[in-house]
Amino acid sequence: MTLEEYEAIAGGTVPASQVESVTAQIARTKRILETLLGYTLTPDSGEGEELSQPRVTHIYNETGQTVQSDCSCSDIEIQDLLPPDEVIYAYRLYQYNDKDRYLFVDPFTSLNSVKLVRDGITYKTFDEDDVRADFDNKGIAKYIELCEGCLCELACDKSCVQLAVDADWCFSVLPEDLLQVWADMITFYSDSDWNVRSQTVLGHSYTKANNQPPEEYAYNKKVINNYVGPYGMGARIPTV
Repeated sequence: MTLEEYEAIAGGTVPASQVESVTAQIARTKRILETLLGYTLTPDSGEGEELSQPRVTHIYNETGQTVQSDCSCSDIEIQDLLPPDEVIYAYRLYQYNDKDRYLFVDPFTSLNSVKLVRDGITYKTFDEDDVRADFDNKGIAKYIELCEGCLCELACDKSCVQLAVDADWCFSVLPEDLLQVWADMITFYSDSDWNVRSQTVLGHSYTKANNQPPEEYAYNKKVINNYVGPYGMGARIPTV
């Protein structure tokens, strides 16, 4: 979020004397919000743009794939592997529990592939008919449902594999409700006395009725929970 974007959401102009402080709080609250969500909010570099820290990186670099009918994790020879798939969006890695029917990942808008991997080798790629992205009415999903009867059970210890997902990850533009939460946080932390419970000024004492950070408000927590990923604070992974 830029200073101008914050002013538009907050509905006012930041005084010149506070610009440096508020700008610093924009960066600080971004880190706080990213910790709560479990992923970075740095946008993708658009066409014609170059960002020093692009959001999307390929966390999983596929060396190759085992023959899907083998379903084995042992006696793998690199020269016998099938070639890696083309990366359509970007891979992110997650823990995998074979008891999970709903795979919990970061929010995404389009899904390309879901794989079980280890050390650069793909041991299983789920067929399109094996998985279903659970999109909401905003076109965003963060749960991938494994359909019953998926073929090919891995012969090795499933605790040794990770989940690799190639998807179009959110967000190039943050949702309005999440932006409002972020703006509330900027306003709160820009107050130099935000953590002061009581104070005496010119002989008059006062006590704040509430100095709870905005990210802890009930409504804002609900908004954050709508977009939280598995690495976010307080995220709960659904297991069947």
